[in-house]
Amino acid sequence: TLLRFRLPRRPTERVPLARPDGRLHGLRVLLVDDNAAHRDILRRYLSHWGVSGDGVASAREALAALRESQAMGRPYHLAILDLAMPETGGFDLADAIGRDPDIARLPLVLLTAFDQQGQAREARAHGFSAYLTKPVKHLDLLATLQALAMPARVEDASA
Repeated sequence: TLLRFRLPRRPTERVPLARPDGRLHGLRVLLVDDNAAHRDILRRYLSHWGVSGDGVASAREALAALRESQAMGRPYHLAILDLAMPETGGFDLADAIGRDPDIARLPLVLLTAFDQQGQAREARAHGFSAYLTKPVKHLDLLATLQALAMPARVEDASA
């Protein structure tokens, strides 16, 4: 026996992206995730808020981008690192960033698909300032950017 039925479609409400007050405009963020779709979603959020988001797929590319931007006098204000990447994961990348005196003070945000007990504590031990889980809610990302980026921007202005 085959039963067929139709459910009425409910219109889906699209929640508009929050608009920050302009303090994030011009912020530079490096997105490090081996998944291009994840980088694209984050980049769209950032662009909507006036934030420049550059994406790379590996720890090797991330270190090169961070060092190059620093050498050119246009350092990133923040980096978002995926925890689970091939070859070098987010914790190891954070450790490598922390060992490089030119980029060691960069605020880092951990991005993970698996919210495991104790992971936030481990993230802090590796130098992360914040911790977000996938799928990232735009309001959580916005709040994180506002909380972490402002001290860096004030520091840039006084330099």
